[in-house]
Order: sequence, then structure tokens, then C-alpha cells
Amino acid sequence: MSRVTLAVPTYRRYDLLAQLLVPSAERGTRAPDRYYIVDNGGSLDPAAYGLPTVKTEIYRAGRNLGVGPSWNHVMKTQVPEDDSEIVIFACDDMDLWPTTIEKLVEAAEAQRDVGFFFPQHNAHTMFGVFLMRRWLHQSVGDFDENLWPAYFEDNDYVRRMNLAGIKSVSVPDCGMNHVGSGTLKSFNEDELNEHHSRFEGLRLYYTRKWGGDPGHESFTVPFDGKK
Repeated sequence: MSRVTLAVPTYRRYDLLAQLLVPSAERGTRAPDRYYIVDNGGSLDPAAYGLPTVKTEIYRAGRNLGVGPSWNHVMKTQVPEDDSEIVIFACDDMDLWPTTIEKLVEAAEAQRDVGFFFPQHNAHTMFGVFLMRRWLHQSVGDFDENLWPAYFEDNDYVRRMNLAGIKSVSVPDCGMNHVGSGTLKSFNEDELNEHHSRFEGLRLYYTRKWGGDPGHESFTVPFDGKK
């Protein structure tokens, strides 16, 4: 059976990260062999949060990379091209079903020509937990790092995958519970105001790039081929 890594970008909400790893992933029917944490907050002490330190590797970026750039970092440095190791991604505010990792791994080992897998029971948040192969990332390209620190990077990638004719598979009998807005709950009032302003800017960027909001795009190439 393939070696399995669970990769998680996190920012401030180390309490949620600990809940994802220990009561959730560790107690599933297939526990990961390794955890790779992109610490965008820069102050994670794994022992203080009861993380399984023996198999937890922490990448301290030195700044908040954001979600898309964190995924790009993991894809380029942790996901092997030869499928010798399976890397599953999760947001830190997820609570996995006991079978989620096992079912994703089984699907990936059985369908090596497929580049993207996600839990069927959470199709509306397919990037909350997903399994992605290196060749797909190389084919579609990086997550758009202009969509910083988060929001719409997943919609953008789905749009590009669809335009490229890339097949994805929703895996039955697995899912997750989404705590929701975990990072936002750590923000003060000024940070929340800045966040809401940035969110609207990101939405406008997406509509300029694809000619409409998610699900209503009209362009088949970014920015309709214009610079």
C-alpha cells in the first residue's frame, strides 16, 4: 500500500489543526503515515497542541503564503511524479469521516489515470479535502496566486480543469464536516474589515478573468485573451 501524507496549510487556528489531525485523521480506518503542515502563522508548537510529533513535518514559510500558494508549494515539493506516495490535502477546519482517507487512497490506487479525487458527500466543497497528482498540477498549472490569501482559487482551478478536459472522481462512502470560517474567527475587527474588502476585490478579479462569477463564466481563456 502507498505511503500517505496529509498536507494542511494553517494560519493561527492551531486548535482546529489539532482537532483535524488527532481525533479525526489519526483515528480513521487509515491513518496518514506523515503530516506536512504549511505554517503560515509561523508560531506552531506541535507538542503544545498534542500533534503526533514523530511524523509531523512543519514548513515555516516566514509569511502568510495564502491557500493557493501553499498548495503550489506542496505540489512542487512533496508530491512525487511516480505516484510512490499519495498526498491528500485538507483545510485545517475539517473533521474527516473515519473512512475518508482510506477511501480516497483506495480510489487513487485503483484509478492511476485519474488526477483528482474528492469526497462525494462534500462535492460542494471539493477543495476542502482532495487528492491531486503531480502530473495534473503540471498540466493545468499553478493555483492562481493573485487570489491571495484565499477565496476563488478553487473555482479558478475547477474552471481550468474543465476547460482542459481533466477528469475528476468523487469518491463514495467518505466525506468531512466543515467547521467553517475557522481562520476568520481569529480576526479582530480591523482584520475582518480588511478581509471583506479584499474578498470583494478577489471576486471582481475572478469575474474579469473569466467573464462572470463562478458558474456563470463566459470566457474560455483567461481575460478573454486580453492582457
